[in-house]
Amino acid sequence: MRRKIFDVSLWVNDPPENSCCSHGRPCASLVLPATPYELLDALEKIRLGPGDAPHWHIGNYCFASTVIAMSEEQGSIYELNALAQKLSVLDERQTIAYQGLVELDHAKNHRSAPLSLLIDMACGTDSCRVMREVRNDFELGKYCVKNGLIPNLKELPAELLGVLNYEEIGQQQRKAEGGIFLKKDSITTIGYAVQNSGLADAHKDLDLTLRQPDYAILLEVSGSWSESKRSRKVMPLKLPASQEALDDFLAGLGDTDWKETAWEGLDCRVPALTDCIWNYASEASYCGEAIAFINQMAEKLAYMSPAELPVCKALMEVCKGGMTDAGALIDMLDEFHLTSQADTPVELAEETLSAALSEEQAALLLPHVKLQEYGEDILWQRGGAMTAYGLLERKDGNPVLDQHAAINQWPKTCLSMGGMA
Repeated sequence: MRRKIFDVSLWVNDPPENSCCSHGRPCASLVLPATPYELLDALEKIRLGPGDAPHWHIGNYCFASTVIAMSEEQGSIYELNALAQKLSVLDERQTIAYQGLVELDHAKNHRSAPLSLLIDMACGTDSCRVMREVRNDFELGKYCVKNGLIPNLKELPAELLGVLNYEEIGQQQRKAEGGIFLKKDSITTIGYAVQNSGLADAHKDLDLTLRQPDYAILLEVSGSWSESKRSRKVMPLKLPASQEALDDFLAGLGDTDWKETAWEGLDCRVPALTDCIWNYASEASYCGEAIAFINQMAEKLAYMSPAELPVCKALMEVCKGGMTDAGALIDMLDEFHLTSQADTPVELAEETLSAALSEEQAALLLPHVKLQEYGEDILWQRGGAMTAYGLLERKDGNPVLDQHAAINQWPKTCLSMGGMA
């Protein structure tokens, strides 16, 4: 299960105003860290054009140690995602060390650090020493004296240790080395942090270019249990792949049958299908026919044209179902088309009136029309469905939502064997 770090909203140009759209500009929600296809999909939903830079806003901080609020002035969405990816793999010690570095920087500079520096901090947690057992100046002073960190007190006779002002010693040590006490909340202190070395410039080595991945579906495959190693071998599998590549992959896991494995989706060219993969695989008992079905799905997605892809995404959004239903619908893509980039009934009504009237007439009429109701009536009449990718309609005029009959007519052998027509 991927560790969620941030919930963000993305948009272009105008900021969102407590709704999914603002001034006709769509806004997309995204969980970070996001996979390449998830980020590409979010940018498609907000209609990101050439030369546009997406705006972002964090709606929910799911990472407790990110205590300093961030804004887009600190960096790009690509840098924010890179930070989330690094934070998602930190262990408990590293998480506390990262919090220490963030708070130390904020206490010193009285500003929110740029994302480039936060990435350096997340990659450089070893530069921060955290003492979980030290929670106040008294305990810090006692720790320093006990461990010989105060040169003038190293040779002090044992009988004089009881009269030392440990709180003052700790306070002086904290100020001298620029340390800070870390808090879990307004009451609970979780330790003492001090930076003992400089940070490497990890940010400069990052490639933040968003590219089309070299797979259509990415799986995480677990092999059978190994008693000698007391673990399972886990490997990523990029699809589509040749039968020879699949056989070699299975052998690399140390297995001879796909039924000995377990797998789930990590990323997909149509992100709505990613979470369906595990359910399908589990129901199919991870058999060879099931992996063949997913591989053929990946092949269809890989060779889908740029014009077909948003239609496929819109169809999967509207006709929610499992992988087998998705397989049937993908074979029906040529029966559908996106006829508008409108995202709401109001936008559809405005678009319809603007197309039918002159600019002056439309401007005069629009303030007097119940646009929501008018847009809903247009939708009902056309049998269309509003999606994040625009207005989806059937070419034959039948309702988009009436897909059960079509799916039921798909060859039953394909459904039962996990294959594709």
